[in-house]
Amino acid sequence: METIVIDNGSYAMRAGFAGEEEPRSIIRSVVGRPKHAHLPIVFNPNEDVFYGDDAYNKYQILNLTYPIKNSVITNAKYFGNTYTSFDDMEGLWNQTFVTDLKITPSDRSVLLSECPFNPVETKSKTAQLFFEKFGVKSLSFKAQQILSLTSTGRHAGVVLDCGLSASWCVPIVDCECVKDSIVQTQVGGRHIDDYLVQLLKERSKYTYEDPLGRVTRDIKEKLSYVSTNDNVDEKSISKEYELPDKTSITIGKERYLCTQPLFDPALINIEGDGIPKSIDNAITKCDNDLLQMMYGNIVITGGSSYSFNGLMYKLQNELTKLAPPKIKILCQSDPNTSLMTWVGGALIACQSSFSNIEITKAMYNEFGVSLFTKK
Repeated sequence: METIVIDNGSYAMRAGFAGEEEPRSIIRSVVGRPKHAHLPIVFNPNEDVFYGDDAYNKYQILNLTYPIKNSVITNAKYFGNTYTSFDDMEGLWNQTFVTDLKITPSDRSVLLSECPFNPVETKSKTAQLFFEKFGVKSLSFKAQQILSLTSTGRHAGVVLDCGLSASWCVPIVDCECVKDSIVQTQVGGRHIDDYLVQLLKERSKYTYEDPLGRVTRDIKEKLSYVSTNDNVDEKSISKEYELPDKTSITIGKERYLCTQPLFDPALINIEGDGIPKSIDNAITKCDNDLLQMMYGNIVITGGSSYSFNGLMYKLQNELTKLAPPKIKILCQSDPNTSLMTWVGGALIACQSSFSNIEITKAMYNEFGVSLFTKK
């Protein structure tokens, strides 16, 4: 049976089968429980927990929890310590298996994406859940950035992973992260959303109530871009956007101004370097004989990067100014950056070497969670 591949993202989880070209399931990484115990849930009267879009669409009557932050399952506890993030994840994974993939996970192999610095405690709890609750045959973990790089056919390079809450610059050699060289910047897609709202409100254009940020994200994904020219005539770039209440707003320079915190985090009161300098710092932390290879294999991925038209072009220009003379800079990406991690996992799980990273049920039964201090 095909290995199940799951990319656990802060914004969404993507799941499917090894060897396929795209995931069969994409579910928001959110869980909802009723705000008031006496409140009737007219949609599914026999349920009291809702997952993914089902929870998101009922936000007015549910308390929403987000169990993944910065690509790591949190240790949060909710509602008087009644529930934890792992309770949420168990429900999300179970819905993915049963409802979306229409399988039982027992006696299946599973590959999970993870953050490069995934805590041992988190991996141990995850393994315990998959082996003892779901009964999987084997479990494997692989860094999201390695999987994204693999989706491009590369085994080495540096990956810029633009996530929901942060962006990672991760050098990779022989399909392994160079952990001492990883650089993180605290600007992600959510910050761009918030800054876009701020810019629109400053010009008295935006009064629409958007508690979940759906409209803001839609504006960003359809209209925002990264500019190399701040002196553009605003009329030439202005676009009309129709709000759900059928009123319209005109969006001008906000289209590109909202993306500037990627290059200058101080605009939103965040300390640290922008992504060009962060990439340069990550590369220069590597051995000198790797510099040309790294600068020539920069891969942009992450769910928050696909909406930023022009990002690759400006990034290449900025890195040319930072890199040593005569170094060739090459930035590349995929048309659908949000799926690159999952696609890379679907490829790796088909390789003959995949068994080298698998932890089998027999190994877990013998050594328990101590395995994750070794692998």
